[in-house]
Amino acid sequence: MADVIDGKAVAADVIAKVTSASSDLAASKNVTPGLAVVIVGEDPASQVYVAAKSRTAKECGFNSLQHTLPADTSEAYLIDLIEVLNRDRAVHGILVQLPLPGHIDAGKVIQRLPRKRTSTASTSSMSASLAPASSTRLSYPARRPARCC
Repeated sequence: MADVIDGKAVAADVIAKVTSASSDLAASKNVTPGLAVVIVGEDPASQVYVAAKSRTAKECGFNSLQHTLPADTSEAYLIDLIEVLNRDRAVHGILVQLPLPGHIDAGKVIQRLPRKRTSTASTSSMSASLAPASSTRLSYPARRPARCC
């Protein structure tokens, strides 16, 4: 017989722990965690997912920045934006919402996220091992490209 897990209770516990850690970081180091969320296109499900992630990040005390780009954004522009975010000391994580429009190579974009600090949106090691199939990626650390924004 399988055990039933109360997902809402687990999520609430994780959010409480992250909120506490964020508060401790702000108090001890005067650092507010920064999350940049990048979404390309108008996929309704992705829009809802990204809005929820941004809301939760703010709830946890993060500075959440959303970059909503049109579907016809070029791959070069998106990569430039990621490079800028990679250099921004106020951005500690980058979430790029997948799928990306067909003209953008998701593999190239993901490769721009520093590998040693990249994970899926979930924090579990099991989810991290599934990263290639994941719908989102987080990366640390993260500046605005000269030819964009």
